[in-house]
Order: sequence, then C-alpha cells, then structure tokens
Amino acid sequence: MDGGIFQNISVENRWYPVPREGFKAYDFEKIDVDWYYNISYYMINYVIPLGFSLYLTALYYLHKFMKNRQPYKLKIPFILWNTCFALCYLLIAARVMPELLLIWKDPNAFHQALCGK
Repeated sequence: MDGGIFQNISVENRWYPVPREGFKAYDFEKIDVDWYYNISYYMINYVIPLGFSLYLTALYYLHKFMKNRQPYKLKIPFILWNTCFALCYLLIAARVMPELLLIWKDPNAFHQALCGK
C-alpha cells in the first residue's frame, strides 16, 4: 500500500467493537478488524470510484436506450421489492430494539453508548 487514510493507524488506535454486557453478538455481526482496515484502502481508492463510474455510464446509456421505448410495467416488482425491504427492516428493528430500550431506561446509558467506556 502506498498511502490511504488507514496506513498510519496503529493497532492501539483501532476501534474494536465490543457488544454490550448481556448482549450476544451473532457470528455475522463479528468482524475481523485487521481485515477491515486493510481492505478499506482498496475500497476507498479503487472499488468505490469504479462502481460510481460504472453507475454513471449505465445511467447514460440506459437513458439513451429507453428514450424512444414504451415504459415497463413494474408495479409487481416494486411491490415485491418494498415487501422485502419491510421484512428486512423488521428484522433489524428486532435486533436493535433491546439495546435501544436499555438506553432509554438507563439515564447514563446514552452517554456511555456515545462516549464508550
């Protein structure tokens, strides 16, 4: 790596997520922090700009392609898409709600959640 915003972060300065006492982190919630800091360089410098460029290119050519065509009927796919999103948001809310209720109940928990330790 020849640069990037994470190259000078020592192991002592890295943020290692720790679940709150009484809450179990599921396997899919655990991350390898060292891998995250190493891959962040490539995400910031290569993947994100490449994805943005491909997105703009697709927008331009799809606009030209659809200019003189009939619009697609997308009512059913949009209903399915929104239903899937609603189900995902319900699962996320079910996972976050216990800790959120704990923060609302304890007067010091909000400060502790933001400031740590």
